[in-house]
Amino acid sequence: MTGDGDEKTKTNAIEAQSRGAPIVAVGPDDHALVDVADATLSVPDTHPVWAGLLANVQLQLVSYHAADMLGRPIDKPRNLAKSVTVE
Repeated sequence: MTGDGDEKTKTNAIEAQSRGAPIVAVGPDDHALVDVADATLSVPDTHPVWAGLLANVQLQLVSYHAADMLGRPIDKPRNLAKSVTVE
């Protein structure tokens, strides 16, 4: 939730949740999506230009700890693939 396209993000999150997906919101504590999310990662409320950078730090830490818990190589991931969604 970076302040850019948040309404579309909220709509997509509600749709995914209705299909059984857990929703983890990354953004300010007072954001509207926090009420919908199953879990939240808080970032300071800031200008929308910087919100993505702050959220990225949270997401990198989640990725690091998830890989560590699974015993995966953190610095050298093999077979790394990109996923692209076209609207």
